[in-house]
Amino acid sequence: MDVTPNTEIRKLNCGQTCKLVQFLDMNENWRKLMSEIRLDFFNLNDEKPKYSFNDMCIIYHTSIQHSRSCSEIFLEEWGTSGRKRPTVKLLLEYLEKAQIWSAADYVATSLLREPAPERPKYGPPRKISVSEITDSDANDHINQLYEETTTTRCNMKSNDINGNFSKDFSDSVDSDSYTKEKDSNSIKLRHIKINDNIRKISYEKLKEATNNFDENNKVGSGGFGAVYYGKIDSNDLAIKVFNKLTTEHFEHELQILSHDINHINLLPPLAVCDNYSLCLVYKFMPNGSLEDRLACKSNNQLPLKWQKRILISYDIIKGLHYLHTMPLPIIHRDIKSSNILLDSDDTAKVGDFGLIRVKRSTNISFTSTIQGTTEYMSPEYMYGDITPKMDVFSFGLILLELLTGLPIIYEIDGNRHHLMHYVSNEIENIQQLFDIKAGQWNKEIGNELYELAKRCYEYYHIQRLNSHEALCKLETLRKKVIL
Repeated sequence: MDVTPNTEIRKLNCGQTCKLVQFLDMNENWRKLMSEIRLDFFNLNDEKPKYSFNDMCIIYHTSIQHSRSCSEIFLEEWGTSGRKRPTVKLLLEYLEKAQIWSAADYVATSLLREPAPERPKYGPPRKISVSEITDSDANDHINQLYEETTTTRCNMKSNDINGNFSKDFSDSVDSDSYTKEKDSNSIKLRHIKINDNIRKISYEKLKEATNNFDENNKVGSGGFGAVYYGKIDSNDLAIKVFNKLTTEHFEHELQILSHDINHINLLPPLAVCDNYSLCLVYKFMPNGSLEDRLACKSNNQLPLKWQKRILISYDIIKGLHYLHTMPLPIIHRDIKSSNILLDSDDTAKVGDFGLIRVKRSTNISFTSTIQGTTEYMSPEYMYGDITPKMDVFSFGLILLELLTGLPIIYEIDGNRHHLMHYVSNEIENIQQLFDIKAGQWNKEIGNELYELAKRCYEYYHIQRLNSHEALCKLETLRKKVIL
């Protein structure tokens, strides 16, 4: 079908729509586009956005319920809204505004048969010729990771809270050499240069510890890759092996190693593989994730009692407060129950630092690449704003999970609901949702925990508690539990 600037989006044929959906699915670009669209969408300068945080959540939940792409659902909704329907020309203008250049190039060159839109001359959006890229450029780009801070994690003491390791960790590595070992489990990041102050362990030692990454030792997997259980001497380890598409996630976690992170409620990496394989080593957490524990996925574990849940809440906020109050504050950006790990005593530790952002000023930071887990995402982050309070928003949702024992996406009569929306809109008395698996709740403490959760997930971040305020309130609750 011939497409003109005035062709309505809804009239694109199946093939054209599918191609557009592919571009919008990448890095969840649909969220960036959706956040740019104005209420009067033919006026790109209209101050009022057409879509809210709740609208994005509805699309996400509909996607899960009907196994459809979020981008497809969004285009269908927007393309059929208003008396005057959005056109391909308007779509192109919004794509340029949102700087989704791959999709903008497709719309311009393939649909409208016109030149690709002009990109900025500087910064990440600029168009780069392959001939411009040299080994030196790539090396400089990756090594910039280590120039962001002079604070390093040096000389772990034997009583370090993250574990004490034997001399199996190499004391020195020739970081300029490039190993040519070929192995399906060895994913190379060719140009990375490992800081000498970061602990290193050989790939061979990791293979030995995991029985050559045996499937029986796999304890978890996700979009990043897989996690294996391993043992060196008396040390129980978790080895995270990243796939080729998640090098940025790997670099962010590696960045944590260059900060002086040393807190009982945080689980940063302990070491990196010394031969440029994308492997990071952590202390193994035998009681798994908070998400799995609340769902009682293991028959060998008793449900968490309500008193322990209060203490776990306190553990989590202590870890977050530590990150937020560092000399260079760190924003986690992916706080969720599956990223909270429990040790043998059910002490909670915040893990997975693959999306961290180091805050370098008192101003709000902005990002054009929105990453993370949608159902835990704060409203302002949907529009690219980054503040420590986005972590507090996610923490408030975890408090709801601890209180109710329900997952963040809650199914009732075949319909899926976001737990926060369900509790806010359908439940008159929160006590009817107190998790009975946790034992007989102290109603006063349960109600106080719920009120704290609501203060943490306030829609507007200016009205939301910060991590210090939440910590003080949980300290009061913790004392009540202990007494």
